[in-house]
Amino acid sequence: MSLPPTVESLIRASEKLTIKNEILKHENAGLRAALVNEKKRRKRGKKLGLFDNENPGEAQFFSPNKVQALRQRAEEAETQKEQEREAAVRRQAERALEREQKAREVQERKEERVRKREEKARQKEFEKEERRAAREAKKQHKDDKQEQRSRNKARKPRSEHVEECEEEIPTTRQEMATSRSGRQIRLPERFRN
Repeated sequence: MSLPPTVESLIRASEKLTIKNEILKHENAGLRAALVNEKKRRKRGKKLGLFDNENPGEAQFFSPNKVQALRQRAEEAETQKEQEREAAVRRQAERALEREQKAREVQERKEERVRKREEKARQKEFEKEERRAAREAKKQHKDDKQEQRSRNKARKPRSEHVEECEEEIPTTRQEMATSRSGRQIRLPERFRN
C-alpha cells in the first residue's frame, strides 16, 4: 500500500523533528549536569583558613579534627547567611503586607468619608424635602382656612351690626395734620380727641 507523496513527506518531517527534539533534550540534560558539577566544585574550592599567615615559611600540619572543625564552622556560617537571607526575604514580605494593609486602610477610610459625605447629602436633601413638604402643608392649610372663611362669609348675610359699625367709625381724614415735608401725621387712637 503506497501513501501519497505529501503524507510521506509529513511522516519524514515528523521523524526528523522527533530526533532533533531527543537530541536537544539529551544536550539540555548534559548541560544541567555540568552546571550542577560546576557548582559543587566551586563549593569545594572555598578557603578554610588553615594556613598560618604569621609564619608562612614553616611547615604546617593539619589534623583531621581541625579540618573537620573548620568545615563545621564554614557550614554554620553558610547556614547563618542562608537564615539571614530568608529573614530578609521574610521582612520584605512583611513590609509588603504592611504596605498593602495600610493602602487598604487608607482606601477604606476614603470610602468611609465618601459614604459619610453621601449620607450627609442624602440627609440634607431629606430634611430639605421635609421642610418643603411642611411649607406646602402649611400653605395648603392656610389656603383651606382662607377658603373656609370666604365660604363662611358668603353664607352669612350682612347684618345690620356691620352697618352700625361702619357708621360709628369717625372719619378723621379731615383732621389729619401734615408735616413740613408734606407727609400726613396719623396720631394713635388714644391721642385723638
